[in-house]
Amino acid sequence: MRYDKTERLGIIETDRIVTDELNWIFREQPIIDVGLDAIIEEVKENEPTGKFLALQIKTGEGNFYKTEKYLTHYVSNIHYNYWLNLSIPIIIVAHLPNSKITYWQEIKETNFKKN
Repeated sequence: MRYDKTERLGIIETDRIVTDELNWIFREQPIIDVGLDAIIEEVKENEPTGKFLALQIKTGEGNFYKTEKYLTHYVSNIHYNYWLNLSIPIIIVAHLPNSKITYWQEIKETNFKKN
């Protein structure tokens, strides 16, 4: 397979949620990186606040281990260390295009376990 739109679907849907539903600013990261797909900025009363969140966007059921209660994503030590040392908060976004559901969770030591 030469082209798979799955990854783009997650970026597009996350952009739509941030831009349309939150009315915040979505900045996709167009360069190859260790694990950041976008930076978003909070907007209050149509004014950017200078408060940022980093996003790692994963798309497709194949990226996750799903149970009745949980959606788990396994990462490398490189991502683990990078995300926990990031200077701004980071959110992992899970977009499941087959069910058209998007989940999100802040990545922090209390909910990000090392195996």
